[in-house]
Amino acid sequence: MKPMYGIPSSVTAALAAAICLVGLSGCGVDESTSSPANPGPDAPLTTDDDRVSNPTDGGVTEFGLETSFGYDPAADRGLAYFALRDQDGASIWDFKTPGGTPGYGLNGRNFGITLFPSVAPRILDPAAFQVGVSSVLTNKVIALVIDVSGSMADDAGGGEGTRMEVAKEVAAAFVDVILDQANDPDLIALVSFSTEASILSPLTNDATKLKELIDTLEPTDATNFSAGFTEAVKAVGIQPGKRAVVFLTDGVDTIDGQDETFGGVGGLWPAWNEKPRSLRWQAMEKLVDYQLVTYTIGFGDFSGGDEADLRAFANDSAPTSSPPSGLPAGAFFAATTVDALNAAFDPSDPTSIPSRIESEVAGVSSPFVSFPNDYPDQAGPISVRVTVSFENLTGKLSATSAGTFIVP
Repeated sequence: MKPMYGIPSSVTAALAAAICLVGLSGCGVDESTSSPANPGPDAPLTTDDDRVSNPTDGGVTEFGLETSFGYDPAADRGLAYFALRDQDGASIWDFKTPGGTPGYGLNGRNFGITLFPSVAPRILDPAAFQVGVSSVLTNKVIALVIDVSGSMADDAGGGEGTRMEVAKEVAAAFVDVILDQANDPDLIALVSFSTEASILSPLTNDATKLKELIDTLEPTDATNFSAGFTEAVKAVGIQPGKRAVVFLTDGVDTIDGQDETFGGVGGLWPAWNEKPRSLRWQAMEKLVDYQLVTYTIGFGDFSGGDEADLRAFANDSAPTSSPPSGLPAGAFFAATTVDALNAAFDPSDPTSIPSRIESEVAGVSSPFVSFPNDYPDQAGPISVRVTVSFENLTGKLSATSAGTFIVP
């Protein structure tokens, strides 16, 4: 791995092999705030530091901040990966364009960071911050999304139990395949969905915790693809690495797929193609925005129509119409039997999901700020609030995001 710009080697090594990641209760979108230009005296900038400013650029009038957090145990420092987007949603600086817009190459003086452990909060000294762009990270960052709708209680065939029971066994085995070493740099988040969706675990390398949560899954209610994909996007967030979604379902969307009389768009792909009010279309646009490669698995006796939706999300030969421009190409797997489902996750098969994530998904780099952990004797979660501020012709701008890192 190439060293980061101006970052100690201990930080670089930790990014490749020893990140203790943790979760965001939303990786930025739900936890962020942004402020419009504020030329008044209350703007959170001083006038005597070396912060970046761009007095010739008035195009950015407001921006949002997204973050994803990690911890470097070797240096006892927190890591905040970040993405900045302007008022139109265009990237100023993020994992897709780490070079950023000219004039916004931020340094430590543009950041305000406050730690909130179980004791009193502490505002950190910006002089101790280190801002850089990571090398391209190739650890896997995966949202594992599992359908827990009522039909997952149906028999899987072959005397193997219910679809839910089989799915749990396969999901647990997948966790063991990906997280196969101590202090594994690979990360998995667990998402379940039926009528609604939940992030059961944020990104983690704790295989035992993930398998315990998988074992608790129980089938109930309807099937809402968009909810599952939306929570998957939140779970992965802007965390750099080989970014992917693995989406296991046994049926067709019964929420957005309802007739318009009942509040849905209705139909299967391409009926909802380019319809802004379609929840499935909105979820697909999020996959584009966050550049997540998607692998969908249709488990059970589903029809060819159901397959059309799943192929569309994976951008895998969707019929008739094309998904939105920029949707990464993944793959659809038809698992009509338990054997076919097992084969889809078999790491010895070069066409399986684990193999394709390894060979097909490109790693990404990300801008980040490294900061000292001022509570070295306290283990467990430490909440962080990050503010980014800069000024341009429009005025002084700022945005805030929050999350958590874990000290083991």
